[in-house]
Amino acid sequence: MITVEISILLIGAFVMYSTSSKVVLFKNSWLDSILNRSFSFKKIIGLTILCSALIYAMFSYGFTLGFLFWLFALSSLLSLIICIYPLRLFKTNYTVFVMFFSIVIELILNYAS
Repeated sequence: MITVEISILLIGAFVMYSTSSKVVLFKNSWLDSILNRSFSFKKIIGLTILCSALIYAMFSYGFTLGFLFWLFALSSLLSLIICIYPLRLFKTNYTVFVMFFSIVIELILNYAS
């Protein structure tokens, strides 16, 4: 499921983005408040999530295609996070809604035939 892979990558990329000392985190989502409490484990949590996404992609799509998909999706998501998060357009409710809608559409397209 591509949507699950992208969701895991989005969370991992956001955790790694929030480890930067130059970023100003807004406390408007539950993920921001969780990350502010466990400041010492941010990089470990982020790397664990990204590695689990890489392993999931490699098992789902094969070694080379999984790695290339993970690399392309990670670079795309990091560019989106860097551009959109400072504008405060990265809302948790919208992100959850879009991911849920994507999962529903993906399930309908996969199992409709």
